[in-house]
Amino acid sequence: MIKAVIFDFDGLIIDSEHAAYMAWEEIYQEHGVHLEIRDWSRCIGGFGGEFHSCEHLVGLTGYEVDRDVVRRCRDARKREILRGQPLCEGVVDRLQEAKPMG
Repeated sequence: MIKAVIFDFDGLIIDSEHAAYMAWEEIYQEHGVHLEIRDWSRCIGGFGGEFHSCEHLVGLTGYEVDRDVVRRCRDARKREILRGQPLCEGVVDRLQEAKPMG
């Protein structure tokens, strides 16, 4: 008997990677620069890996930013974007299958 259903929530239920990129790109544009997808892709599917968004922004602009403020803005914008995202294909079906199993 199945006792539990486990989801990997980051990117499985909604496309969170795209929302994160969009939020960062908006911040970069506010600073007059562009976040290249080839740079961003170095951190997809991990914990930041080789790419650090704030440090990269500082490198492109040549001036310091308040990293805490930038991250808070990015988090808020990402949440806004995610609110409008549809669930990934199959999520509702899997949840409906799981419900009768308790």
